Amino acid sequence: MHILDNEISQEFKQAIKANQMEFQLVPPNDHRRNIAEKAIQVFKDHFISVLCGTDVTFPMQLWCQILRQAEHQLNLLRKSRVDPSMSSFQALHGKHDYNTNPFAPIGQAVEMHVVPSKRKTWGEHTTPGFYLGNSWDHYRCHVVWVKNTRNTRIGQTVFFRHKYITQPIITPTDAILRATDDLCDVLRGKAVIKGATRAAIDLLVDILRVTKGSPPKLANNAEK
Repeated sequence: MHILDNEISQEFKQAIKANQMEFQLVPPNDHRRNIAEKAIQVFKDHFISVLCGTDVTFPMQLWCQILRQAEHQLNLLRKSRVDPSMSSFQALHGKHDYNTNPFAPIGQAVEMHVVPSKRKTWGEHTTPGFYLGNSWDHYRCHVVWVKNTRNTRIGQTVFFRHKYITQPIITPTDAILRATDDLCDVLRGKAVIKGATRAAIDLLVDILRVTKGSPPKLANNAEK
């Protein structure tokens, strides 16, 4: 059974019938019935999402050089049609070793380390470029398009200049919420306390509960 596009020549139809085979045309303007067309659509959506995550100055002429890495990413995310227990990448190339071939965001602005033998005495230790993907023929190396030479280079030490790949910063709000959670845990773990101290603790816990979105419940003698 051949699942074909809506447009097909009469000669092709006759050739299929002459070989004792059958064919079926997909509905017009509907690519969901054709497995090949659906696979193309999925890859287009994935590649568009990859391009949306690249650096704003990533050159358009480098799009073709990230196709291989984008395809490997998609195959790692999709299940194999032959064996659903493994990814499509594993079915095609075997199990991926992230230690040997680490993945990183494609198209990001990077600073690649320049070894001492390739730079001048007072030269810069890094060179700017764009990340194109992992070098599959090397151990833990990356392919970078260097701005200065306008050519690709393979290196093992790369610094990603991405605003989201940084050390997380604790904001004052985060510190207050963490302190209130720790304080509530300490107060709940204390022994039974009666009298005015118990009322003050209940009031404090109710006030801190406001940060979680629930309304406070005042104790009976909280007004005191």
